Amino acid sequence: MGYKFKAEKNAPYGIYGDIICGNLCDGDPQLSPHFKAHEFACPDCKEYRIAIAVLEGLENVRTRAGVPLYVAKTSLTSPNNTGGSGYRCPKHNKAVAGASNSMHLYGRAVDVHPTGALTVAALYSLMLAEPAFRGGGIGRYKTFIHGDNGPKRRWRG
Repeated sequence: MGYKFKAEKNAPYGIYGDIICGNLCDGDPQLSPHFKAHEFACPDCKEYRIAIAVLEGLENVRTRAGVPLYVAKTSLTSPNNTGGSGYRCPKHNKAVAGASNSMHLYGRAVDVHPTGALTVAALYSLMLAEPAFRGGGIGRYKTFIHGDNGPKRRWRG
């Protein structure tokens, strides 16, 4: 059994359906043992949205990898992030030429960069083995892996 998200009492975020939503202006809470809200925040609007299943899956992958994974490094003052990508508001999605129906727009996707000795190929295998991503979209790029819990599909970028 893997990690299960538990909402904090008096947390600066809300849970709407299966999505954790908040804004970095209200704080940067620890959402799981290895991930804070800023890692899923849009650099334009500072909002974060992350599907609980995606957060749980990412935490499970991180635990099995044994090394940090980078999604995004957004802060209140950052004009952009220097990591991957979590939630994207429509303005930011358009700026990065994201798909018009991108799972990032709904908080259902993460672009994850490996660190240390973990390779993109090994990260791909770990994400493919995780139920949250196996049933959704997984894309393999040169420096990162995209994972989401949308419709099942596979691609190379």
